[in-house]
Amino acid sequence: MNFPSINIQGNIVSGEILDKLVSEDIKYQTSVDFGLIKGTKVRDEVGLAWASARGYWQAFKFRKERIPENESGTSETRNFWMLPFLSTLGYELDKSNAANIDGKTYAISHRSSNLEGFPVHIMGIHDSLDKRRETSGPRLSPHGLLQEYLNKTDDYLYALVTNGKQLRLLRDATRLVRLTYLEFDLEKMMEEELFADFAILYRILHASRMPKEKNAGEESYIEYYHRVTGFRNTDSGKAIRSSRKLYQASWKWLSQTSGKYRATGDGTEWRTLRKAILSFPASTDLPLFILVGYGGSWLGISRKTR
Repeated sequence: MNFPSINIQGNIVSGEILDKLVSEDIKYQTSVDFGLIKGTKVRDEVGLAWASARGYWQAFKFRKERIPENESGTSETRNFWMLPFLSTLGYELDKSNAANIDGKTYAISHRSSNLEGFPVHIMGIHDSLDKRRETSGPRLSPHGLLQEYLNKTDDYLYALVTNGKQLRLLRDATRLVRLTYLEFDLEKMMEEELFADFAILYRILHASRMPKEKNAGEESYIEYYHRVTGFRNTDSGKAIRSSRKLYQASWKWLSQTSGKYRATGDGTEWRTLRKAILSFPASTDLPLFILVGYGGSWLGISRKTR
């Protein structure tokens, strides 16, 4: 991975996933997946969005230079930069009322109406994402506030937070201690005209990647990329790098789970393997390498087919 404006912390997605997005060698990168008219080229849409984003940035720069250092510049950042920018990515943002969970208030600035309230927290260009304001504002940093909200709510698995300079994708990280996020340095991207980085941003943060409804995070495209990342980072994922090994590992799992199956890998047909797996009750917790497979639906098995 060589994208100067992109920073990955934790295992939210991997550099390998980003590389595959460039080559379009991964699922959910067709025009239909982006909600475009069939036959439309995604690359053309990326180019149009880039041209719009560059225009918004240039106009915002003039306003940014006139914002006093002791002011956050929140209104300018929202109205003349981030709201138009995120609109090019398919988000339909409205101002949001503060949420209250367990007696704590979460003043998240915006929600995406076309994604059933997907949270997007936009702060000012002079705000830090990792430090709270010294004189006023929320009790936590912008990142900390949104992360705590995701960890507590059952409605949303992902969210976006930005100050106009950096744009971060966050995921529920209840069981993690270290910060986990995918960050795009928008200022660097625009000033250095890093089109390749923007293309990655478009392909992974477009609104069509996000959960379309509350409690639908598991079915979203972004979660698929996260799960493939997690799978490939496990010992099992690193070990399974060919269809033969995947085939053998599947039979081994079957034999260990149910005594009526014998560990094999000696030529039994793939459709027999598929039939055996599908014979398990829908409540069975199938291992990730069977659900996700070697980067895709190698047996045509998914939660829906079960």
